[in-house]
Amino acid sequence: METETSNTSATSPATIAAAAAGPLAVGGVLALRLSDPAPLVAVPAVVFAVAALTLPALYIATAAFGAAPPIGRVMRAVGTALCSLGLVYAGLGLPLLFLGVSSGERTAFVLGAATVGVGAVIGLRRLYGELYGREGGGRGGELAIGRRVLFWTWAGIAVVIGARLFAELTMEVVL
Repeated sequence: METETSNTSATSPATIAAAAAGPLAVGGVLALRLSDPAPLVAVPAVVFAVAALTLPALYIATAAFGAAPPIGRVMRAVGTALCSLGLVYAGLGLPLLFLGVSSGERTAFVLGAATVGVGAVIGLRRLYGELYGREGGGRGGELAIGRRVLFWTWAGIAVVIGARLFAELTMEVVL
């Protein structure tokens, strides 16, 4: 029964809306403060482009390593992680708005970038938990360590790609 609920919740309209609303909120706050629409497009573009471009590599690498979870679980985990990331961004939207309007443009940009980074780390942690958290650490210790190293190496690369894309899309607004 729990599996059936989680199957539908990862693709429900509410989950998809939550995943999209948070990045739009953070981008909207930055766009409002910086008087430029670039962040409104940049934040959702970074979130979804990095996910779309890097998640296949994670799955291929874990499959080659022999530790790939079933594709259904991967899809549910990605949906859950994106929803969590969106909720974090939505929750940080109002504090970011308050701090952004009470600070200079560069400080507001740095706060927005930090918000994007914090949400990404929380989303990645949630993704790891959804993908591998159920299996426990006792089974196949070497496999679990290798999977952990593989995942967090991929996550580090994805964060660097996301940071670079975010900077490319928004830095000229602040400079």
